[in-house]
Amino acid sequence: MSDSENTPKSVSIPVRLRDWLLRLYCRLLLLLALYVFSIGPMYWVCYEAFYLNGSTYIAQLYWPVAVACEKNEQVANWVNWYVEIWIM
Repeated sequence: MSDSENTPKSVSIPVRLRDWLLRLYCRLLLLLALYVFSIGPMYWVCYEAFYLNGSTYIAQLYWPVAVACEKNEQVANWVNWYVEIWIM
């Protein structure tokens, strides 16, 4: 047996599938960025939802951002900085 028979064959992804997966990844990344960046313009609506018995839908929509801010101080600092730009 030669060495070439023992080496595993590489898996080849068709070009169309690879391109589709890349576009899907980019779109999901863009959607996530838009979601996080939307907290700035939506600050007062979120504030009302969390503290003044506003829309429960808005509170649920932005709950992951609130949890991320509670769990990670760097995320909280960045979100605070970003929100301050919008509320000034």
